[in-house]
Amino acid sequence: MPGFPFKPSQRLLTKSEFDRVYQNGWRVADPLLNLHAYKNKTAPRLGMSVSTKNAGSSVRRNQMRRWIREDFRLRQNTLPAADYVVTVKANLRDRTHPELVTVLDKVYALMSKRLQGSSV
Repeated sequence: MPGFPFKPSQRLLTKSEFDRVYQNGWRVADPLLNLHAYKNKTAPRLGMSVSTKNAGSSVRRNQMRRWIREDFRLRQNTLPAADYVVTVKANLRDRTHPELVTVLDKVYALMSKRLQGSSV
């Protein structure tokens, strides 16, 4: 898939990276998920929080992670450079992939406006 890779360097992995985004970044909320973002100077990076309580079985959790990761991979070239954390809420448990994509479109658009207008 040339042009749209998703490398390990594009992932948030450590607790300190997640904490920086949660404590210092912006948040856009939706009934199905929260999107947190903190500006960086390099490239968009993704972190996810998909809990058993909110997503259900491990099969469903991993499916949601794949969907979120794939959506990010496809839109990474259009996003401002920032660290993004997607937190799934329980309402997303029984939703379909197209419904998730619609919600992600909305929250990424709102977040992009916020990040482009801020000087953080």
